[in-house]
This record gives sequence, structure tokens and C-alpha cells, in this order.
Amino acid sequence: MTDEMCFNIYVLIVKDWYINGVYERTDEVGWAWISYECYMITEGNYGNYDQYGYNNDDGGSGNNQSNQNNQPKQYQSTSSDKFFKNTSFNRTMETQVGETCALASMGYVNALFGGNTNYGTYWLAYAQAYSPNLQDALSTGISAENLPGFASNYFNTTTFLSYQNAIDNGHLVLTNIPTGQSYSHCVVIVGYHPNGDLIYMDPELGTLRECPASYPLGNINIQITGNK
Repeated sequence: MTDEMCFNIYVLIVKDWYINGVYERTDEVGWAWISYECYMITEGNYGNYDQYGYNNDDGGSGNNQSNQNNQPKQYQSTSSDKFFKNTSFNRTMETQVGETCALASMGYVNALFGGNTNYGTYWLAYAQAYSPNLQDALSTGISAENLPGFASNYFNTTTFLSYQNAIDNGHLVLTNIPTGQSYSHCVVIVGYHPNGDLIYMDPELGTLRECPASYPLGNINIQITGNK
């Protein structure tokens, strides 16, 4: 069965107030209309990809089961899991809008380090710096070349050595994973299993996922030590 899904896209513009560098409050400026989009949805028809966009095609090697074992999956808790902090933290988040996975991930990182910056603030700042308008930031996302420099405007970073090293030191890592398409997907590494598998927040789903340590592409690893 094929259906057409249409919706209006809005962005909430907010203004953060600081006095002598100390956060005071956030005011909602208002909602801005971005676009009206329609998509054709075919129920259960994902081709070689699952419903999350991950490629399940083994390329005809005959090792499809092995390939599927290397795919991300829903996080399964174990008693020995190691996270970037020993205390509880938010394991869900508001899902990204459009292709803003990196911006949504930055908003999640900010919150985990005790900040109050709405990710729409990053969205607006990125559009002003790199895009003609908010629609471009929505539809194309952040380029891999721009992300390290843009993120460094808001976060303190250090040299990345390994995911486990970052987590053991109480840090988070912005990295990217494959999608089966020509573009990658930004996620936040928040922990790891005893076997070395990574635990990460997926901004597209708003929940924790897990994957082998070899799954991230590795061309973007931004180790974040805290908010600026």
C-alpha cells in the first residue's frame, strides 16, 4: 500500500539570556514556517535497507547473517556497561527535524553537560554562517568539513584517541555512521559495552542504540569535554 504523507515544517526560534556569562533564561521568540513537504510512503518496502535506513545488503557474498550482526540495533542494557558519567542522564531526546542530525546531536551534548541551549540556536547560527536560509540547513544538513569548526564554537574539545578512552575520561564523541546513501549520519557516543561495542544516541530516533566499535566511519571524531 502506498500513501502520500504531507506536513508543514516549522522551527521554534528562541533567545538565550546570559548575565555576566551566567545563563538566566530562555525566551521563545516565535515559530517560523520553513516548508511544506510531501513524501510517498510504501508500507514495509525498504529494499536493501531496514526502516532506519541501514544497509542490509551483503553484496552477494553469502554472508548476510554476519553483515546483519554488524548493524546497529536497539540498546540492550547490561550491568557492566560503561558510560561517560556514573550518575543518571537523559537516555532519550527530541528527534531531529529534516537532515539536522549534527545540530540535534549538539543540542543533546549541550544538555548532557548541563547546558540549556535549544538546538534551534545552533540551527540558526549555522544557517547564518554557512547557508542562505534555514531551509538549506534543514534539507542539506551540516557538511563534514564544517562540523569540527562549528562545534568548537560551543564546546571544549580535546584530541581523540579512542571511543573507550573518551568515555573513561568523562567525555562525549560526535561521530558519523554510514546510512547506505551518499551521506553519513551524526550520532553521539555516550558509552560502551564490556565487549567493546559502542552505545550511542541516534538523533533520528531519539533513543540509545549500539553498534560494533568498527561501525562508525571514523572521518569525524570530535571528543567533547564540556560546554564553553
